[in-house]
Amino acid sequence: MKSKQRTLIFGLISTCVVLLGTILGYSAAMITQQMNQPIPSLYPPDINLVKDRLGLSLTILDGVTGIGIGEYNGTPCIVVLLENDSLDLKAHIPTSAEGYRVITEVTGPIFAIPAKVFMVRQSGDMGCLIEECGNLSYLNDTADYIIEATVTHVETSWDELDTGIFTYTTLEIDHYVKGTPYDDASVQITTQGGTIGDLTEWVEDQPIFYEGKHVRLYLVETPDGYSILCRSFGVQEI
Repeated sequence: MKSKQRTLIFGLISTCVVLLGTILGYSAAMITQQMNQPIPSLYPPDINLVKDRLGLSLTILDGVTGIGIGEYNGTPCIVVLLENDSLDLKAHIPTSAEGYRVITEVTGPIFAIPAKVFMVRQSGDMGCLIEECGNLSYLNDTADYIIEATVTHVETSWDELDTGIFTYTTLEIDHYVKGTPYDDASVQITTQGGTIGDLTEWVEDQPIFYEGKHVRLYLVETPDGYSILCRSFGVQEI
């Protein structure tokens, strides 16, 4: 009798152990599965990143002129700019992207206006200036461009061999006296000479610029850009 009881008890214990192992194994599997699932974000993705990702596929379409960020009923949205109101074109534009509403706006064709940079490279040759350089009429008649501008930045650095100093000057154009105006244009002038620390390199007839000064430039076209007519005579402070 006692032998049968012991057998029954061991059987019940074995069954409980098997059931417990099954439950624990199932729980571990569920926990592992849940850990492998992506954790949902509490915040939406950055709208700028969403716009950029969407733009990769949309800006290659004929008729899409741009993509930006706007508002719809007070909520940030992505705005796709279209050349026309074609239904075929709109059919390629999604109504939402990664949780953000996408709307369209017809702008018509957009033509980019190229920016113009007057790249002025002044040589430091020692050639004599011609007598006419002191004549204002000569400067006015000979210059391809006469520009009034403000010096916004002056920077000096050594050349690649550390044997000479160059000065790099940026000017914002205020007014065109002569020559065809360009939108958003600027002037960048490279001249030989300048000051770095306690060392100054002076090159004859090279103009010197100071930040904040207003100047009039007399420029002539060259094969690689522009140069200042008559060197230092072609820069007048105003």
